[in-house]
Amino acid sequence: MTEKTAGQQLQERLFTKKQHAHNLLDATEVEAFAQEYKTFLSENKTEREVITTLVALAEKAGFANIANVGGVEAGKTYYKVDNNKNLALVRFSGLKSIHAVASHVDSPCLHLKPYPLAESNKLGMLKTHYYGGVKKYQWLNIPLALRGVAHTQEGTRVDVRLGEDGPCFTIPDLLPHLAKDQLKKEAREVVSGEQLNAIAATIPYEDEKVKDKVKLALAIKLNEQYGLTEEDFLSAELSLLPAGPARDAGIDASLILGYGHDDRSCTYASARAILDAKKATHTQIALFYDKEEIGSYGRTGAQNLFMQRLIEELLELSETDLRPSQVWEKTNILSADVTAAVDPNFSDVHDPSNATYIGYGVAIEKYGGSGGKYSTNDADAEYMHALTTLFKQHNVPWQTGELGKVDQGGGGTIAMFLARHGANVVDMGPAVLGMHAPYELLAKHDLFSTYKAYNTFFEHSLPK
Repeated sequence: MTEKTAGQQLQERLFTKKQHAHNLLDATEVEAFAQEYKTFLSENKTEREVITTLVALAEKAGFANIANVGGVEAGKTYYKVDNNKNLALVRFSGLKSIHAVASHVDSPCLHLKPYPLAESNKLGMLKTHYYGGVKKYQWLNIPLALRGVAHTQEGTRVDVRLGEDGPCFTIPDLLPHLAKDQLKKEAREVVSGEQLNAIAATIPYEDEKVKDKVKLALAIKLNEQYGLTEEDFLSAELSLLPAGPARDAGIDASLILGYGHDDRSCTYASARAILDAKKATHTQIALFYDKEEIGSYGRTGAQNLFMQRLIEELLELSETDLRPSQVWEKTNILSADVTAAVDPNFSDVHDPSNATYIGYGVAIEKYGGSGGKYSTNDADAEYMHALTTLFKQHNVPWQTGELGKVDQGGGGTIAMFLARHGANVVDMGPAVLGMHAPYELLAKHDLFSTYKAYNTFFEHSLPK
């Protein structure tokens, strides 16, 4: 064997060595976790569905509803749910130190308008208002399912699920033969928000005296199946979402193609991580928020002080004289969110030496934001060092990078809303391709690396 030169030895000592996560992970574990995640992703496409499933998993694992206990004990597990869209899973070990992982359960989609039923040019339509940062043209000509919750005039809750197995919906694009003017437009204007109307019915109701015959036929179908009238849509939470299950992708089946990797990959990984975690000297908390895709505003977004209220409740139930601010100061948080992987078709938007790559492990993003680190959290050097040291000690495949080139754009997470209370926070999750598209790509090795990172963080104290 040829002896390494002095320069090669220096490179080996001084440069970061990047390697694919498959070199560090057990292939059987990676695949088993991926298949379970695919089922979760396919079955849970709305915020409420995700929370309902996570509560069921927690109860099966022995977590108790904190609303029904008179006190909390070290070693016991609890959950707190708020408005069916926020959830906290807690393994309690006192309040002198907390390790928390916080993700969001919402994903970009098409919400139905308050009065969604319409008829235009003899076709029955469902009118929508897009939710989150989307490229509107990507939502055309794909199969869509209608899912969500509504209440009838009698007050009965109904769970709506149409288009997954039977007939689906779609929003047709303009044919290229007539698209001369359309193709001159900028991409953001190729289709407008008001044109995101799904075809829902074509057969008219047989009554010559009735106006909007196809709309009436559509309304009758929905009433027959779910008991809904037009007024019931005012209070409903219904979304058009990409139909069909998540699938393996790539000839080597190393990827998962599916709707909602942002941020349900982190949601599932953090839920499994805390359910599987062993007891530690610190309290473990997995947090799940809504409304991240529109700035974390509102009652169920990360600006709603859900974590603060949880801490106050834990203080009261544990009968300690600690103040909330003292608990926050001893809290370490992973803001669990995805980041952008380098796409070989669009690699010019990245700085290749400061980018994240598919298959190279969980991505630790010290800061996000845009235009000079605006609207972001910037993790402390000490916190970054402690986390990377921890992951090296436990063979967690990890990488780090920025979302893209400095002046290319940017994005935000919930990290800054948690950091404002005095906790250590950093963004961490898998890198994905096609973020915010109806179908996104995620590497199985990155998914399992993310789970392993969260589980390691839950189980172990940070190195000093």
